[in-house]
Amino acid sequence: MIQGVWFSKGRAKKYDATLQVRPQSYVISVEGGELLQGDLHQLTISDRIGNVERKLTLSDGSVFVSRDNDAIDDLLKANKNGPRLIHILESRVAWILLALVITIGSAIAGFRWGVPLASEFIAHALPHKTNDLIANETLSFLDKFTFKPSQLSAAKQKRIRDQFWERLVPLDEKNQHIKYTLHFRAWDYAGKSIPNALALPSGDIIVTDQFINLSQNQAQIDSVLLHEMGHVVHRHSLQKLIETTLIGATMVMISGDSNSAVDMGVGLGSIMVTSHYSRNHEYEADAYAFEKMLQAGIDPQAFAKIMQRMQHFMNSKQHERKNNRTVRLPASTEKPPLGKIIDYLSSHPSTEKRVQQAQAYSQCFKQKSATCDRL
Repeated sequence: MIQGVWFSKGRAKKYDATLQVRPQSYVISVEGGELLQGDLHQLTISDRIGNVERKLTLSDGSVFVSRDNDAIDDLLKANKNGPRLIHILESRVAWILLALVITIGSAIAGFRWGVPLASEFIAHALPHKTNDLIANETLSFLDKFTFKPSQLSAAKQKRIRDQFWERLVPLDEKNQHIKYTLHFRAWDYAGKSIPNALALPSGDIIVTDQFINLSQNQAQIDSVLLHEMGHVVHRHSLQKLIETTLIGATMVMISGDSNSAVDMGVGLGSIMVTSHYSRNHEYEADAYAFEKMLQAGIDPQAFAKIMQRMQHFMNSKQHERKNNRTVRLPASTEKPPLGKIIDYLSSHPSTEKRVQQAQAYSQCFKQKSATCDRL
């Protein structure tokens, strides 16, 4: 006999009651003389969690509640159901620890491998129209909060743009659906000019005045433009955004909500100026650029040169910033805004290794090879 209380369906008032179990049936005697009975298989019994009271829901919707968990477990065993899984896990510390390890391991694996794989799949599954929506909002965001109009002459912009369209874009025969657009902008941060190039998922490529000014020749400019084309082809910026807002991106695919895509564009604008591509993304874009440079007859050494010049420029600005500081703050708090931008531009993965890769491809170029299998 199991002691407990009984609640009629939809009512909060409780009545003392007892549960008696018979072969394949039960009888609940409720205070006041009411009897409830039925087949055992019609009872819905809640899982056991510690000493929390158990609820047995009857077929008419009324509920019998008891804290006599052991007796209820015996009832389940008698009906060959046995204790519920939650109670089994809870009552065995080793199993709890094992479940914890599995949960943590699954979470780490999900973030380390699952999210990147999912983001890559989603990025390539999204229609190109979504890329355009995101890119339009991203460029608007960057123009409003980050960039200024370019100070390069119209003639110089036209010369670079013509070279881009006539020599570089035709190299990408497999992705002729991508509508590349080259934008020139000035990026001044804390009174300093920032050299950089950015690629949006639509094919919009932004180059800054300081990057053009640091380039010694057209080959150096072309090498970076090809690198950014590699990011577009492999949809790296979109993958980066989806890794940050995976749930939101999934909802865009399911619902086709263009407003969500617009919001993502603003998010991408923030990401583009505060973080950088993953190491693998950079190497993948580098490889794309080097292979196209060999096809176009451009020495990949040009990429190594401009990378080194940009690195040297940003390092000198970092040194200048430290020398001009009048108040020295503790290391834990010393992070001026310009430092964040410099850290972003100087922390692209292993500049030295990327330069070495460019030099290895340069050897293939000097051997007049259209392909390179050195790496």
